[in-house]
Amino acid sequence: MNEPVKDLVIVPRRDDYFGTTIELRGFIKSEHSAITPCAIEKVPVGGYVNPFLVLDADQLQRFVNDLWELGIRPDKAAGSAGQVEALRYHLEDMRTIVF
Repeated sequence: MNEPVKDLVIVPRRDDYFGTTIELRGFIKSEHSAITPCAIEKVPVGGYVNPFLVLDADQLQRFVNDLWELGIRPDKAAGSAGQVEALRYHLEDMRTIVF
């Protein structure tokens, strides 16, 4: 099983010219290394394909947060835990006022 590289950092940013695409850069801090472009290979139908990248939960959360800061949102987001909590308190306040 592939293990995530502990000090891997994925850096998304908008392209410099039009800002319509997101560029991804990857670095391994401890090795002063960068991820270079991946190879695309044909595979047999039904063949096993190794993952080209493995991230742990913290790395993935950092990546998702960075995408959020670039304005990338899920198509069908169900609101954050903070929004749900705020709505719950608002409904309790409304019940207190009405009843």
